[in-house]
Amino acid sequence: MTYESVKDVESKIAPGVRFRIARMSFARRVDLMRQVRELARRMEFLEAGREPGEKMDSTLIQVEVNRLYLMWGLIEVAGLEVDGAAATPASLAESGPEDLFREALAAVKAETGLSGAERKKLIVAFHFQFSNQAGWRCDVCRKSGLEAKRRCGWLLAVADGPGHRCGRAEV
Repeated sequence: MTYESVKDVESKIAPGVRFRIARMSFARRVDLMRQVRELARRMEFLEAGREPGEKMDSTLIQVEVNRLYLMWGLIEVAGLEVDGAAATPASLAESGPEDLFREALAAVKAETGLSGAERKKLIVAFHFQFSNQAGWRCDVCRKSGLEAKRRCGWLLAVADGPGHRCGRAEV
């Protein structure tokens, strides 16, 4: 058996442009999750918020996560010049055509082998596995009435009675 750790993807938008995408491996998956973990945690928290500023911040974080995905998985761009120089993953993200950025991003995400919902679940699982519970801001959620929306374990602790440790907060 021969295994190639990269995959070439021809652009459908710009003929002659080719993306070299890193294929998923166990170590690369762990690396990606470590990079995305903190951003995803903040994004999930803000998505559940009620304020327009929280929604805008959540969208900004999603854009940052997308850039991180591209920089993690796009190894090379061939057949494209940006400002007179051969394109790189960084120059595609910074100054390249947005439609090609989105196409390359889609190719990277497709190579992860996970759907959008599966990616989010894995990110959240890694977050809860490796995060510092002391850093969680349970009081903010409770004061805002967001426990149900954010599926907080605190609600289960209340149902189980005082003194129960739910893993997210001590009641």
